[in-house]
Amino acid sequence: MSVEEFFSRATRFWTDIYAGDDVYSVIHQRRRQTALDWIEDLDLAKGSRALDAGCGGGTLAVALAARGFVVDAVDSVESMVESAREKTLELSLNGHVRVEQMNVNRLTFEQGSFDVVFALGVLPWVPTPRDVIAELARVTKPGGYLIANVDNRVRLIHLLDPRFNPWMAPIRNAVKAILVRSRLRRPGSPPLSNELSHREFDQLLDAAGLTPLKNKMLGFGVFTFLGRPVLSNRRGVALDRRLQRLADRGFPGLRSTGSQYLVLARKQS
Repeated sequence: MSVEEFFSRATRFWTDIYAGDDVYSVIHQRRRQTALDWIEDLDLAKGSRALDAGCGGGTLAVALAARGFVVDAVDSVESMVESAREKTLELSLNGHVRVEQMNVNRLTFEQGSFDVVFALGVLPWVPTPRDVIAELARVTKPGGYLIANVDNRVRLIHLLDPRFNPWMAPIRNAVKAILVRSRLRRPGSPPLSNELSHREFDQLLDAAGLTPLKNKMLGFGVFTFLGRPVLSNRRGVALDRRLQRLADRGFPGLRSTGSQYLVLARKQS
């Protein structure tokens, strides 16, 4: 199953996630709010141009327009684009948000078009994060900003589950190869997201001429064993919030093991 097909089938899920109360939704809501808090701290002028790359259902684009940004929102999945357009029309924001179907690998915008570029939940799903980061940097103005995240390779929830533990990957890959050759692996399996360490992501940003200014490890759930949740939703949310507070204080063992690594970076002038 391709990434586009995967997200096309899950459009409703990714549209509703910012209103959910489960652990996964709470983590994504925290990610979006952190990004918005960071951009408000920059105090950019009203009318500044923003790009929401991989806009999904358009919730971030709407929030940016409400803060005075002129927003271009793009996504490669047609159903996501339609959902984002419906949302902007419903809120009468079509004059402030332009929604287009576009691949983040080949943006049609001119070099240095945007004061700030957002790519939330994008880099984990592209074949070559380095190339996409370079493309996002290209359309960012000198002195402008990029806010983006990656899925953290060394995340606590995977370290505690042998099914996902990164150090057991060679064994899992060998088993998968056998299943594929034996035609026992089901076709149409969801695509796997890319995972990077925080150091690898910082290095990719630096190579693209972007200097990290702020970062945050976020998300401590859903905890599983052999892929099955081990906590109720209520307890999972409570544990995630408790661990997040400790991680924000720099608690050893947590400050580098969140599920996602979010960065605010500035393009060199």
